[in-house]
Amino acid sequence: MIGRLRGTLLEKQPPHLLIDVQGVAYELQASMQTFYRLPEMNEPIVLHTHFSVREDAQQLYGFFDERERTLFRTLIKVNELALAVLCSINSIARLTARSAFFEPSVATNNFMICS
Repeated sequence: MIGRLRGTLLEKQPPHLLIDVQGVAYELQASMQTFYRLPEMNEPIVLHTHFSVREDAQQLYGFFDERERTLFRTLIKVNELALAVLCSINSIARLTARSAFFEPSVATNNFMICS
């Protein structure tokens, strides 16, 4: 994991940054809050980072201070939890819908369309 970068700011075009760290240029995404606090081009910079690996992308995010990174990580956890809950609800809804369409109603001995 890449936790922090110390180098020279080469490019800044919201939301992307390019930082040179001893000859290796790292491309990062950053919030506007971080952008407003950046030094001028070719000046030294230190950013806290969060490295995200998904099946479709690898992304490096930069933050001017630790608080912003902590908030970002908290929001990611909430989002992941929300996605897991939504998937569970969706699965339950599918089972309920399947049951509603294919299980006969005990009271009327007819097939129920919705429960």
